Amino acid sequence: MPMPSKSALLVVAGLSLTTAASSASGIPLDPPGPDMSLYSTSPAFIDGWGTSIAMGNGFIVVGAPNDDTAGPNRGSVSVIWVDLMTGAVTSSVIEIPAGLSDGAAFGNSVAAYDNKFVVAAPAQAGLSGPVGAVWVYEVGPTSVTLEEVLQPTSLLPEDLFAQDVDINYNRVIVGSPSALHAGSVWVFDNYGGDDWSIGTQLVGAGNEGDGLGWSVAFDKLDENRFAASAPFTDVAATPEAGEIQIFEFNGTTGFWNSVATLDQTMMGTTTHHLGNDLDFDSPHLLVGEFEHAPSGRAHLFSEGAGWSHQQLTPDGNATILKFGSSVALYEDFAMVGAMHSDFGLALEGAAYLYRHDGAAWNLLAELMSNGGTAGSMGKSVALFQGVCLAGAPGATESGAAPVVSHGNVQFWSMEQTPGCPTDVDMDGETNVDDIEALLTGWGACGEPMGCPSDVDRNNSTDMSDLIEVLMHWGSCL
Repeated sequence: MPMPSKSALLVVAGLSLTTAASSASGIPLDPPGPDMSLYSTSPAFIDGWGTSIAMGNGFIVVGAPNDDTAGPNRGSVSVIWVDLMTGAVTSSVIEIPAGLSDGAAFGNSVAAYDNKFVVAAPAQAGLSGPVGAVWVYEVGPTSVTLEEVLQPTSLLPEDLFAQDVDINYNRVIVGSPSALHAGSVWVFDNYGGDDWSIGTQLVGAGNEGDGLGWSVAFDKLDENRFAASAPFTDVAATPEAGEIQIFEFNGTTGFWNSVATLDQTMMGTTTHHLGNDLDFDSPHLLVGEFEHAPSGRAHLFSEGAGWSHQQLTPDGNATILKFGSSVALYEDFAMVGAMHSDFGLALEGAAYLYRHDGAAWNLLAELMSNGGTAGSMGKSVALFQGVCLAGAPGATESGAAPVVSHGNVQFWSMEQTPGCPTDVDMDGETNVDDIEALLTGWGACGEPMGCPSDVDRNNSTDMSDLIEVLMHWGSCL
């Protein structure tokens, strides 16, 4: 949704799945549609299935914050167990916890780590009204168990608790970009089993309405570090430019400290609402700025002796809008959603995959939605263990009797560059390095999901794959 102005902060207050596969041809597609899509036939019209997505150890969590099953806009999440070796869905459940209030928007934000996931409901009722809450779950082979509901008793509706959420190992962080002060981040620690702390609130040192906590992200490699955005912070003479703060836990003192601030002063350009979304995987931090005119943009900060910066600007075949609406990082890959882009259908959405070559980030693929007009693919994105995902909460399922605008989640394999299978080594072009990779993988392929060198997917790396590489020589874009 559009981000509010600073002055408007006060008022922001049994699954059945079908899969649809794209063309199995080995011929590159430009831009590539998804390898597979998941649809839920349980949520109904405009439930927002795919508004949020996260991947844990063998499972996917999909938020549908407008699901009316339990009551108006109370929300739900779908937990889907997927075999990443075969792509098969092995089990699934819909979770709608007891006690949800009308308008709670359960599933507006989700996050996962290992065998746990967390779900935010930013308008869940509390002692003083719709103050928000976060649910913590443990995942078993075919079921989920609620561990805790996090909702400090001191919350007020104006605190905007549960705007965003993340989890890493034994900690949960919750964004609370209050309109009453500079905003805050709550940190909850797990002491074993389902024993969670009452929470520590880190209040921003800036000005009222800065919005600290609008987006939060743990460093994937270190639960003692996280990033939080304050997108409405004035920087120098630029109103609501936004900034990102890096927090670290001091094990000696037992306190969290803000150790770095990233903003437009290190970019050579002005920003607007920097930090609508974040992801953090050391040494890189990816930041969305989807309201930057005219199309949006994203920023990659890399930590060394200090912090360096590379700006990502939209480029591709689509008319690109809201680039940076969602972001994801995994090792040396980055993904950026552009939920209002179109390839001919208004607001169908797109996503963009980048890779770091050791010196800079380079565009690998422009990913095309199959969700139709107003599908808004790229509202959410995720990267994990060789696959990239994009949520399209407005997507329409194809078929004889489609369910209009009930959303989907679209998958791309990262065995090779999506849409460019002849780029075996995923460096953005088909060249002599890919021929070397073919020769290394020459012969029969016994992997369930295929081998990167088997370009035409006939279960063998052979002369036909070499011909494909020579036919598609050059850049993938």
